[in-house]
Amino acid sequence: MFINIQKADVLSFVLLFGFTCAFLSSKGQIVNGSAKSVTQESIGVLTVGQKVPEEFWTYKHKFYSNGDTLIRTLEHLRGNPIVFDFWASWCSPCINSLKETSSFIDRLTEKGSFIAVTFENSTIADRIWKQHGLHLPGIIEDKLLKQYFPHASVPQVIWIDAEGIVRNQTSQQPINQDNLNMFFAGKPLNLQAKPVFDKNRPILLGTEADKNALQYYQLVLKGYQDYLPVVKFSRNFHKGYFSISFVNLPLITIYRDLAPKLFSAIGEPFFDENFQIRTTDSVGLNIAYTMDLIAPTSDQLSLNTTMLELLNKASGYQARMQKERRECLVMKCIGQISVSKASTKRYKSIDWNKKIQLENVRFAYVLGILSDQRLGGKFIVNETGYKGKIDLNISVTDNLEMLNAQLAKSGLKLESAVREINVFVIKKEGTN
Repeated sequence: MFINIQKADVLSFVLLFGFTCAFLSSKGQIVNGSAKSVTQESIGVLTVGQKVPEEFWTYKHKFYSNGDTLIRTLEHLRGNPIVFDFWASWCSPCINSLKETSSFIDRLTEKGSFIAVTFENSTIADRIWKQHGLHLPGIIEDKLLKQYFPHASVPQVIWIDAEGIVRNQTSQQPINQDNLNMFFAGKPLNLQAKPVFDKNRPILLGTEADKNALQYYQLVLKGYQDYLPVVKFSRNFHKGYFSISFVNLPLITIYRDLAPKLFSAIGEPFFDENFQIRTTDSVGLNIAYTMDLIAPTSDQLSLNTTMLELLNKASGYQARMQKERRECLVMKCIGQISVSKASTKRYKSIDWNKKIQLENVRFAYVLGILSDQRLGGKFIVNETGYKGKIDLNISVTDNLEMLNAQLAKSGLKLESAVREINVFVIKKEGTN
């Protein structure tokens, strides 16, 4: 679990000069899903010490329990303490916390309700519940609660007492059997509030520092930081600036995010087989890392290469792109390539049982589609010299001859060959 990871090691580098930034946040919209209409205007943010309004109890939510869903209000919970645990499927600490809570939920001795809340749908909830053996009540496809209790990250835990008063807003750390029993029994808890995370400021940049003077910033933290959320985001800067942040995410997750970007930066499609883990030390790849990079450039290859080098230096792994000889397919030009005639409109219709129709899509995207097992089935090397946009209309077939007969109409042909291709390889430092 992330929470048992060693104390943070820090690798940081800061240069101060001139820089400005802005972070754009989005607000969800409320739909009319209650017995009494709840509009965006009628909803106010609830903070610690405030009592929930009447609409809080009468709005109809989609409850989830072990694969079943039920539309109902919170009326049946009125008069009892409630703990809402906001989670998301991509948040490892969220899932670990839900697993821990599920292990003792049936042993609670006091009356109260623990509810796992997410904006995601029943398909995702089913997968998470089955994969981790959870048996917790939940609310899915949430529209209202996230408006009453807005949060920039998950986990986010809201503690509401029997009188309907918000008593605490915390991370997942305080959730344990003793604390839930005490809270449900009406006993006061002295819980640490979840720290406010400001995406506008570079991570760990002191409040005394002028962020408008920052020209270049890079930071790497090793280990789970309980004062930070679990999130990936980018900041919106003036033209010529770039920013990306990975916060409390497993090392392997960050590597998987960077690999396709490196391929895209050199104009090559990325396939799963391009990503190779060649180390038996998988423990280190699951350690959480936080990385924050701000740089006055828009060169994607340079930026992602810099991030890769930083991660390698901090982690002791060696991840890089390298050439390897592989059996593959080569895309050849045999005539006039059907360059897209559309100026801005893009159209994609993919029915793997019948036909694929693509208009005004990147050629690299087309190569990715054609490499699917239901079509070409191999990595495709582009030797046409073309990297623009294209239209394509083909019937699905895994017969190369039949596929080429269709591609010929677009001036293209696939041939089996052996080529040196780029592969993203992760090794442990010091190994071959």
